[in-house]
Amino acid sequence: MFNEKCSLNNLKDFKVKVSLDVSGLEAKPQGESEIIRINNRIAKYPKEIKVCELAEKIITPSARSFCPAVFTNGSRKNANWQSQQIFALDIDEGLKVSEALQRCERYNINPIIVYATFRHTERHQKFRLLFLLNEELTDIRARDYVQKSLMYLFPEADSNTSDASRLLFGGKEILFYDYKNYISVPSINEAITIKLKNSSNSTRNTRNYCAMVGINIINGVPDIKIINDNEEIEDNENTFVSMKKSRARPINNNRSCSQIIHDYSYIINFSHNVNLIRESNEQIGKFNIESFKTNRANKVRNFPFKQLHSKCRLYREALSGEHWLYHREMFGIMNNLLHIRGGEAKVKQILTSRPEYKSKISDWNIMSNQIIKAQYAPSRCSNFCPFANECEHGTNLIDQGKLCRGSVKRFKRHESKKLEESELELKRIFTNATTSDDLITIIKAPTGIGKTDLYINAAKDTPMTIALPTHRLKEEVSARLEQQNIFHCKVPNLHDFELSPVIEQQVNQLYNVGAYKSVQKILEENKHNDNSIYTYLNELEHFNNEKSNVKLTTHQRCLYTNVEKERLLIIDEDIIPNVLPISSVSFEDIIKSITKILCISNEENLNEIEEFRNALYELHENVVYDLPRNNFRRIFNNIDKDIISELNLNSDIVGLFDCKHFIKVKNNGSNYNLVFIKKNTLPKNKIIILSATINETIAKMVFGNKIKFYDLGSVEQQGEIIQIPIKSYSRFQLTNNNNLSLEAINLREKYNPNSKVITYKGFFNDLQNSDNVNFGNTEGIDTLRGENLTIIGTPHINSLCYRLISSALGFNSDNDEMTYHKISRNGFEFYFNTYKNNETLKEIQLYFIESGLLQAIGRARTLRESAKVLVLSNYPIKEAKLLNLSYQKLIRINNECLE
Repeated sequence: MFNEKCSLNNLKDFKVKVSLDVSGLEAKPQGESEIIRINNRIAKYPKEIKVCELAEKIITPSARSFCPAVFTNGSRKNANWQSQQIFALDIDEGLKVSEALQRCERYNINPIIVYATFRHTERHQKFRLLFLLNEELTDIRARDYVQKSLMYLFPEADSNTSDASRLLFGGKEILFYDYKNYISVPSINEAITIKLKNSSNSTRNTRNYCAMVGINIINGVPDIKIINDNEEIEDNENTFVSMKKSRARPINNNRSCSQIIHDYSYIINFSHNVNLIRESNEQIGKFNIESFKTNRANKVRNFPFKQLHSKCRLYREALSGEHWLYHREMFGIMNNLLHIRGGEAKVKQILTSRPEYKSKISDWNIMSNQIIKAQYAPSRCSNFCPFANECEHGTNLIDQGKLCRGSVKRFKRHESKKLEESELELKRIFTNATTSDDLITIIKAPTGIGKTDLYINAAKDTPMTIALPTHRLKEEVSARLEQQNIFHCKVPNLHDFELSPVIEQQVNQLYNVGAYKSVQKILEENKHNDNSIYTYLNELEHFNNEKSNVKLTTHQRCLYTNVEKERLLIIDEDIIPNVLPISSVSFEDIIKSITKILCISNEENLNEIEEFRNALYELHENVVYDLPRNNFRRIFNNIDKDIISELNLNSDIVGLFDCKHFIKVKNNGSNYNLVFIKKNTLPKNKIIILSATINETIAKMVFGNKIKFYDLGSVEQQGEIIQIPIKSYSRFQLTNNNNLSLEAINLREKYNPNSKVITYKGFFNDLQNSDNVNFGNTEGIDTLRGENLTIIGTPHINSLCYRLISSALGFNSDNDEMTYHKISRNGFEFYFNTYKNNETLKEIQLYFIESGLLQAIGRARTLRESAKVLVLSNYPIKEAKLLNLSYQKLIRINNECLE
């Protein structure tokens, strides 16, 4: 009988690998010699074939013999078994086709094809059931588990079918097919559990079954459990781990197909002697197995079921009975609710929501027991929910209702573009920007995509000034321009010139106090007596007067000196920190310098300066103040170098009187500092900013809404970025908790051993990279390309800086306290210590943290390099694969490392 009930969403064109005989017969092979010939050649002909074509080949007129497995060395032997995805059962007596299909339906283990063997008659039915597994197995232990378990469900099957190299002959006709059917290891395990629990002595039968298949027992059930897709498993010689994301020849899940049972990642814990026996190719009836008991996992407390009811359509309609739950949907809901205190009552409510469920309640209760005892991980919404694409949701139903601290919920998936596609998009945007009328174009593109190559190629034909964050990067770009034979000039770096110790001390002190004009004055005074100074000033003059097509400078210099207006200004990396520089001056230096000025200056309105000095004592701490608009800047900008030396000033006194806002901050004991901010402006050139970390919202606050902002989004990575967001590993926490530092090292050793570390300056010095790259000086560094890295920490900066930046941009900077609360950002929901009532302050804070992390991650160049980056921070990164560890798991890892 040919079953035509399924024509949609089928797997008839799905290809499987089998060993298929090259010749066809219309009857069972006759004679020993003919069978030997088939046996000798069949393993030499592995074939990848569509399921529907296989059905045609194995029945008359072809009636080809086949092996469900494929073999190595062209020889059909158990020792040469290589892989298998089709499994077969031979039924010669004791069962009719209709009875077999009813049992399959009962256990939700449905064959894809049933065909009649040559001796089949209606009275004496002899047939073969073919099952399609949802993955190609390459582990012989897992193969034996599937085969033996199917035979346990069908004890009428020929025992010879258990042989891994079993040769199957063709047959007369197809009796049944349903190209929507496939099975999985979790669904087989569920079927076995139902059979065992319904038997007369389930404890004894469970032990006998597990001894037969070689699987240990946990809490009275076979030790097979569903795990999270991204879960890190203790993989050892006695386990078989199948991760959905990395399966060989997987079957794509289709939610509209009711026959699909499970499509999850899972782990099988085999007996310790299965490997030994398998390696010796011995046949054995039973294995020595172990039985374990574990404490039940802690359930989620205080769960907001009302919130889940409002957010989750499937849960809401399952409770009311409005939506009919297929098996996979019921399993998914149960495997979430049973992890919640009070969830069992909700499961019972669902089971009684429709009268049609009455016949299934017994099996579903057994399934519930299995979930609890085997300690399955909660099912992901995408694995079972038919409405998963209709809502913004977390990983599972638990996340949908309650976000646990130390975990991150991703409610929006970010599609990654192909690298080639993104390269073309970047080139198109950049080319258009060079010819458009827009004054400022900002292009956000990931590290390593080729931004530098882009403007170097453009430099061949376009007059431009290129501004880099540091002199070091300036030199790297210079070297690449030389390789392309592109003539260019570069701004000199005073620190590259060997100054006399006296001049160097004076210059450094003047830089510290912000007296840049005095620096220039000293250099001019000494250029005829010092050859290094003379050379530096000549090179600087040459740079300023040079009319070559390409000029290289730094972010800071391009903000403080003129850039020829006709030139295109390329700014490599984010320049916003230079536009909004923050500095500080000691209270003592302010008082000394103002007092000195009052004594020697002939300027008018000195009373204003005196009033300012006196007012400083009365200022409140941690309050943002505006600097009075007066002639302070002119007076202090011309402060004499001799005064600076005489008073032994070492903080930025000149910069203070060029600022917009400042805050009085207590330093040590009774000492105070004034922390202040200045807002610089970009040159009036046509500007293109290329950065991997710049933020559109902040950029518009700084440069205005008229900028053109382009974000290339996420791009497929050649390497791997993994993030464990359970803790922030902040500088404060690491300083005050030695155990936390050890914990970070343990996580590094487990998930990214021997990797180089990027973290806060002064921390983990023995693990840091040779260049001592740390938060704050990572921009553009290329020496760690292709290296495995571990990023430890969340690069917060002082909260006073956020308030100063907010004030400088014209926004409210009231002292809104930071609290640890739930926030949403970049498609994630997570707990974070940030501002709750001031969105501007929060945006500024998260921008700086995200920039710091992305810069550190980008040093490995994972876009093009097969490097691995582990991020230990509670601020989630879009490109990272999140590993949400429980605190119990963290404790186990720490204990293992201590051992």
